[in-house]
Amino acid sequence: MRVPNPRASVVRSLADAAGRSAAGMVTVTPPGIPVLMPGESLGAHDGPLLCYLTALDAFDRAFPGFGGEAHGVVTDPDTGDYLIECLIPATRPQP
Repeated sequence: MRVPNPRASVVRSLADAAGRSAAGMVTVTPPGIPVLMPGESLGAHDGPLLCYLTALDAFDRAFPGFGGEAHGVVTDPDTGDYLIECLIPATRPQP
């Protein structure tokens, strides 16, 4: 059985997630179809995935209680920002 490394990931806001890889699956409900799988890149800050998640975040802020659910994304209790768990890039030892 593989034990996850607690230092292998870091939680980032969507604004800071561009170019990073997801540590877990992100599924938006409805329709309940995964939009991001572990290890996949979140893409550019103006790319389709981060724009989609940012639009969901904005909708949830504008209409509290009427939004969908984004599994794999949590809301910062202080700021209300969507947060996503990202992999920490492996560092290679210097020769």
